[in-house]
Amino acid sequence: MRLTIIPPVVEGESAAAHLLRAFDVNGEPWSRERLRSAGHALSDILQGRAAKPLADRLGRDGEPFLRWTPAEVTKRRVVIAGEEIHRDDWTTNARRWCPRCWDDDLRRPRSGRHAHWNVHRRFWWDVAAVRTCPVHHVLLAAACPTCGVDVTWEAGSLTRCRNGHPLLACEGVEVAPGTTLADAYVVGRLGGMPRTEVPILDGLTLAEACDAMERLGVARHGGADGALSKFPAERHPEVLSAGLAIARDWPRAFEALLDGMAGADHVGLGAWGAEQVYGYLYLWAKRLPAGGSGDAVRAILFAHHAARGPVHKTSVVIRHADVPLVSLAEIAAQCGRRPEFVAGYVKALGAWPERTKRGTPIGITRETAAEIRALLDRAVRADNLPAALGLAKRQARMLVAARIVPPAEIHRRAGIKAEVFDRGAIDAVLARLRGPAPTVEAAPAGLLPLARASQHGKVDGVRGTCAMILAGQLRVRAVLRDAPGLAGFLLDPEDIRAARRSRGGGGLTLAEVGRRITVPSDVVGLIVRQGLLTGTATACGEILVPEDALAAFESEYATTGALARDIGSGIRWVREALDRAGIKPVFATAGRKVTTVWSREDVPRDLRRRIPRTHARPL
Repeated sequence: MRLTIIPPVVEGESAAAHLLRAFDVNGEPWSRERLRSAGHALSDILQGRAAKPLADRLGRDGEPFLRWTPAEVTKRRVVIAGEEIHRDDWTTNARRWCPRCWDDDLRRPRSGRHAHWNVHRRFWWDVAAVRTCPVHHVLLAAACPTCGVDVTWEAGSLTRCRNGHPLLACEGVEVAPGTTLADAYVVGRLGGMPRTEVPILDGLTLAEACDAMERLGVARHGGADGALSKFPAERHPEVLSAGLAIARDWPRAFEALLDGMAGADHVGLGAWGAEQVYGYLYLWAKRLPAGGSGDAVRAILFAHHAARGPVHKTSVVIRHADVPLVSLAEIAAQCGRRPEFVAGYVKALGAWPERTKRGTPIGITRETAAEIRALLDRAVRADNLPAALGLAKRQARMLVAARIVPPAEIHRRAGIKAEVFDRGAIDAVLARLRGPAPTVEAAPAGLLPLARASQHGKVDGVRGTCAMILAGQLRVRAVLRDAPGLAGFLLDPEDIRAARRSRGGGGLTLAEVGRRITVPSDVVGLIVRQGLLTGTATACGEILVPEDALAAFESEYATTGALARDIGSGIRWVREALDRAGIKPVFATAGRKVTTVWSREDVPRDLRRRIPRTHARPL
């Protein structure tokens, strides 16, 4: 049944909190059993699945509460306000509140309603990692000030415990502002207050950032073997805020923390193991995700430990600490090649030392080693190039000869005699050829693969087609999914013909001219060779006829069929009339398909009168 009074949506209120407030405003009891009798599960509401209760009881959807309601709740994590927190840090039992926030709500200007209507819950009160209100610097209350019973979501109302005692009578327990720094950071990340920028923590998820503040704070106050559980609950905000202070003054404060831990009484010069020196801090750093903040933490910690003294060759520290030089043998082992082979690339990159000594290993920077590994990883041998391009061997060689896919120069400088290509350069050429073409599952009607379309276009094969694409004269229409290289590039043969004509200065093909003057295309070619029609030969041997040349031809010459159409007669009768008048054609073909071209100046002006009336259109 829908509630009578529908309270307005308040910024920062979750769907569960809004339902609780709506029940409270309407004077309807709130309990798990009452919700169950209405077909709703309290656990679903608290885990963000509140769309049905909102629609049934309030007649509104859940969209206004999406930002402050869990979007995902699993056994390990909760996603809320675009941030990820640990599942243990999201409370679905205890219902905490800030007494000072509720005092502010009661003092807020009224809008024709009782001040109690302004009282609402902030969604971040349900985040267990937040122990204080960073706005008012008080502990979040969790028990009734009258009877001491824990306030939960199970029963009661927004401002009363399950025994009916008012929660508004609670007075907040003040804490030092310096102990609310960690809570201010968490609430800021969730959008509950202005955000505090801490780059080393901002590069982590909120769950990881909370772990980082805990681990750094515990290391500061409890040493290498400290744990948050060893501190009383009232000191937890202080410990976490100490961790935030270290993260905020990164990396200076972190380096000072490491110095203090390395200087502890139990740590000596013989303590090789990083775990013995840094304890849980070291174990936590190893588990941080790769990249960004995780790498930054490990880099400082590992470098700090490596600088203290000897580090065993099997230690994870020596694998991550900054060791500037590596040997040719190490690079060769990583690449699976001989040292002499790698030496050629070192010289080609200009990284060979100026002075060397026989029998002494050559020191190569890690940057150069990484560059060599990348070059070899991207190398494509000449016999593998056709497969990479999706072409036949001959077609691939044509692209290489045209320098559309040139060999990588670095391999030649390294002493490799065979042609070697760079996969990155190949991918770049394919990307340029593809352009913005969409990916399709099947070839649309009228489109052909690039290699086949090139055969239809008389454009010097695949090489000519690719050259026109790179010159902006042609474009790929679509690309087949999962087809290798150019094998999946689809083109319209008409585009190729249009581009071909454009390259030749424009004009009509012989076939198009033939359709215009109704003669076979091979006869049009003979007419061009006879000099009656002007045509231009393209680089691929095709003849193109400009529009103005065709217009000039039609004004000066006419075929027998054209004359017959002009006067509405038949070809036979026109030909007989011209023969009787002794008119000689300027061009004629013999054989099965006869084409005759006449000069319009030679055609008698009274040609129509020379044809019997029964075989010509009346004058």
